[in-house]
Amino acid sequence: MSKKPRRRPPAAARPTPALALSSDLSRWLVPAVLVLVTAVAYLPTLANGFVNFDDIENFVNNRAYRGLGWTQLRWMFTTWSLGGLIPLTWITLGFDYVIWGMDPAGYHLTSLVLHVLGALVFYFILLRLLRAALEPGDGEGTALRLGALVGALLFSVHPLRVESVAWITERRDVLSGLFTFLSALAYLRAGEARTGERLERRWYLASLALFACALLSKAMAVTLPVVLVLLDVYPLRRLRLRSPGSLRALARNLLVEKLPFALLALACLIVTVLAARGNDAMSSLARLGLLDRLSLAVHSAAFYLWKTVAPINLSIMYQLPERLDRAAWPFIAAWVCVLAVSAVCLALARRFPALLIVWAAYLVMLAPVSGLVQAGWQMTADRYSYLPCLGWAALAGAGFFLAWRRVGGARGESTRARALVAWTAVCLIAVLGVLTWRQVGVWHDTETLWTHAAAAAPSSLAHENLGEVYQDREQFDRAAAHFEQSVRMRPGYGPGHLHLGATRAQQGRPEEAMREYEEAARLMPDSAVPYYNMGLALVALRRPTEAITSYRQAVKIVPSYADAHNNLGLLLTDEGKLDEAVTHLREAVALRPESAGYHSNLGVALGRQGRAGEALQELGRAVDLDPRNAGAHNNLGVMLVSLGRYDDAEVQFREALAISPGLREAQVNLEDATARARRKGATTR
Repeated sequence: MSKKPRRRPPAAARPTPALALSSDLSRWLVPAVLVLVTAVAYLPTLANGFVNFDDIENFVNNRAYRGLGWTQLRWMFTTWSLGGLIPLTWITLGFDYVIWGMDPAGYHLTSLVLHVLGALVFYFILLRLLRAALEPGDGEGTALRLGALVGALLFSVHPLRVESVAWITERRDVLSGLFTFLSALAYLRAGEARTGERLERRWYLASLALFACALLSKAMAVTLPVVLVLLDVYPLRRLRLRSPGSLRALARNLLVEKLPFALLALACLIVTVLAARGNDAMSSLARLGLLDRLSLAVHSAAFYLWKTVAPINLSIMYQLPERLDRAAWPFIAAWVCVLAVSAVCLALARRFPALLIVWAAYLVMLAPVSGLVQAGWQMTADRYSYLPCLGWAALAGAGFFLAWRRVGGARGESTRARALVAWTAVCLIAVLGVLTWRQVGVWHDTETLWTHAAAAAPSSLAHENLGEVYQDREQFDRAAAHFEQSVRMRPGYGPGHLHLGATRAQQGRPEEAMREYEEAARLMPDSAVPYYNMGLALVALRRPTEAITSYRQAVKIVPSYADAHNNLGLLLTDEGKLDEAVTHLREAVALRPESAGYHSNLGVALGRQGRAGEALQELGRAVDLDPRNAGAHNNLGVMLVSLGRYDDAEVQFREALAISPGLREAQVNLEDATARARRKGATTR
């Protein structure tokens, strides 16, 4: 009986050409998805404009950065504007001006491109870190790329990134971030190509140079050397503190490899601190004590962690209160959160070392902006999360990869489970993308920005800026309502009272304006502005003697206050105190020689002194400076009448009326000059 031939067991499955093609496609398809999704999420930013929160001062009113000539480059490498020495950021903005002029869409496009490039480099960093974290034989390929994609997208489309991308002034964030990512990637490449225990020299030097570029874009990158040490511990495993020779490895790692990075970071810190002190931006220890600063740092750590999980009610301004209450519930909750997370990370350090490394890197990168060194109005700011929250995105990408790998069991079950994992990630990214799309729209214009800020995180500064928006539109009732709210929220802030006083004056309520100016003067004893504004209100109240006293106080505090000198000179002229009037009007002209009005006022005072030649010279200068100034033409005409040059005077009066047909004074003067000319003609005959 013949034996039935035995069947061979099926051969192990081999990758089919289609699967191999799929793996090859994923090398470029996955990064393409990252670029496309990130770009779409921020697409509305191209319709946004400049906003009146540093953008106007830095770009609209600033001509120094416009271009890439030697003059502009010298300014870029020496200016301390934008809070430090950031010439590379200014160069990109100068490039924008060369290409786009003053079209904000071009500036936004550049910021978006830099952010997309940064996300792309971060994706390749995640690929290397995930590979380094895997045990040998754990697998690679498309799943690893998907994990890196998820991590990179959770970073790039998270709403906390919007402030850095959509605010043109924060170009420094995305540029510094890009160079930081490139430096880290070069460092990882140096480790992959190392010979023995030493990093490959070429990639190491490239990493160092890119780190310098990051610092020249924004000082936020100063913590990178510490982060590289943490990466050496895990996942790179170059630094094992309990292994034989660990002290030698530590010395090599810290002193030899990281010392150049540390020296660059130290130099950057010194320059940044000097810049902050020069701008009076840093809070003193008298204003915020050590315990206050520690509470702020803990609050920041909990705040960005919470906003990462629940990115709602995001605002351009989370204002630092005038008095910090360390016992308030947000600070108590922050302490509980930070201590709990620290305890969990330490307890799981052996089993999940990545968790402790991410937490440590988060705290290190957050330290410069956590409140330990407090500068500015803000207690926290969304833009400060750009680098510190990278670790959480990386951890989420690693979690996706591990979940994807773990559910790879029986074929049918694997397909359903992996679909669930994939759809969970897709839905999360989609929700974040929609929130980002909406948050980008908040930055469309100044009114939208501050209206949202006042609703999301009410602050005196938000209401103050909204008041300025309506004040510029001459909607004084709406402006006053916001200034009143600002003063209620921060009654000890002098400029708030100044704004409210100015709006009261514009509403025709000078008595109320005076009360606000007096309060501002009490709160700001070294400021000349309250006294200048008091002078304006007193003139409106027909109290010129008191107004003269206020203007004198203004020029005493600030001798270079041109407007105060001018207004004081005008009042003194009306009072007949011509010598003192001319002294102040000359000072105004010397301080602002391009002002036609100042020259005209000086000419009038000189004419009343009987110094006709000098008066005519000043009035002629006024007309030359501003040919469309009806008042200057009228004053020149009056001077010409006093000199008996009636025909020339008529020309000036007619010019004044052509410019301003409703100028009654010019009409009366024209009739008088015409009558005088006729009488003179009759007498001559």
